[in-house]
Amino acid sequence: MDIVSWNVNSLRARMPRVLEFLERANPDVVCLQETKVVDELFPREVLEEAGYHVAFHGQKTYNGVAILARQTPADVVTGMPGDDDPQREGVDVPIQDGERYADLKRVGDIQAVSAAYHIPPGSHQDYPAVDVLVELLTSEPSGRLYKALVESGKASTQWGWAAELAEPGFAYFNADVMKDKDLEEAKMAMLSTLDAVKDNPPSAEEVERAKNKLMKDFNLRMRESARVGTLISEYIAQGDWRLGFIYRDRLEQVDADQVASAAAKYLLPSNRTVGRFIPTENPERADIPDVPNI
Repeated sequence: MDIVSWNVNSLRARMPRVLEFLERANPDVVCLQETKVVDELFPREVLEEAGYHVAFHGQKTYNGVAILARQTPADVVTGMPGDDDPQREGVDVPIQDGERYADLKRVGDIQAVSAAYHIPPGSHQDYPAVDVLVELLTSEPSGRLYKALVESGKASTQWGWAAELAEPGFAYFNADVMKDKDLEEAKMAMLSTLDAVKDNPPSAEEVERAKNKLMKDFNLRMRESARVGTLISEYIAQGDWRLGFIYRDRLEQVDADQVASAAAKYLLPSNRTVGRFIPTENPERADIPDVPNI
């Protein structure tokens, strides 16, 4: 049996390519993702004429899945269990219970330590404050993490990013550490700096400096024809291009109290995963056998 998986990125836009592929490859089952078409507009008849039974569930703009099969699918279920809204695009992210750790040991030249925190979606009112928080912590040369890690000589570089997603995302902090430096010392410096924000909240000056940098970056991207399309597409991926301007307006209103509140909500040890990359010349791995044919 030939089973194909295809991220089609808009079924109707690529229907000629899909039909050509079905005729040429004649697969038994095709699983399509990102069909980006609501159910009432799904091109069922065209695909059935091509010799396939179809099961589908989709939304306009960004979501949608479909299964094309030579045999009639049985027991088709759409949506998420317990979700009464058939057009709800979100998923529920469970609350993390306790700090998590992960070590990766592979061949490499540079050590690294990172920390990732769960944060709200980009469309949430707290996101701009989180974005400002990450910027003021990682900016160079005034950022708190820059001073604690790079200026002190514990790390060679550091950076951070607040993922602006349609779903709940993450704030990610990373530091690269040379092999002759103490990785554990860098890790403790990073975590202690992040933990200290709760008791030593950002000043109005720190917040204003970070806001100005983010506003400048946003406005520069909006003025450049080569970048504005990419910027708008990022907000389309969140659900609506107008979210970009909502983000901009909210960012202008962010103050020190909002940033302190965001730090208290999300920069919690129980809400983070700490990772270390440990370069190893000969990493040990367990080769797990497949299920035997008995």
